[in-house]
Order: sequence, then C-alpha cells, then structure tokens
Amino acid sequence: MIVAEVSIAPFGVGTSLSAYVKVAVQSLKGSGLKVTPCPMGTVLEGPDLGSIFRAVEDAHDAVRAAGGQRISINLKVDARYDKDASAEEKLRSIGEL
Repeated sequence: MIVAEVSIAPFGVGTSLSAYVKVAVQSLKGSGLKVTPCPMGTVLEGPDLGSIFRAVEDAHDAVRAAGGQRISINLKVDARYDKDASAEEKLRSIGEL
C-alpha cells in the first residue's frame, strides 16, 4: 500500500485558493483511490506509485483547466513494502484512533 499526501495550488490567483483546491480534490476523488481531504493537503492511498502519480497528474490538469497558469505540487510518499499499512493504521499505531 502506498500512502501519500499531496497539496496542489496555483500561484498568482489571489489570496483564496478554495475554488482550485475544490477542483483538485474532486479530480482526486474520481481516481478510484482512497482520498481524505485535510486542512493542509489531501491524503491518498493506493496500490502502487503509478496510481498515485496518475491521480496527482490528473488533479494538476484539473487545476490547469480551471485557469491555473503556474501550479505548485507538494507530494510526500510513504511506499512501504514490508506490510500493508494504511493511513488509518499509521494513526492507530501512535494512539490517535
């Protein structure tokens, strides 16, 4: 299982980014991955890196189609292969669930 956190936002569009974030999150939700929006980014869970990268590229394209001319993408990936660990299991392991 791959767990990732992504933040996608355009530059130079004013102080409110919510319309662009909404478009990006809607795109991610259409990816078939488990998607958890959070205040500072969105957590993705998928079977492999390719599915994560495709979902991020599609979200980028959605922000571009919404008018983004310069887009920042921050992506953190935990590619764990020794066991199938979900984001929920990570939180449980530190006593947060």
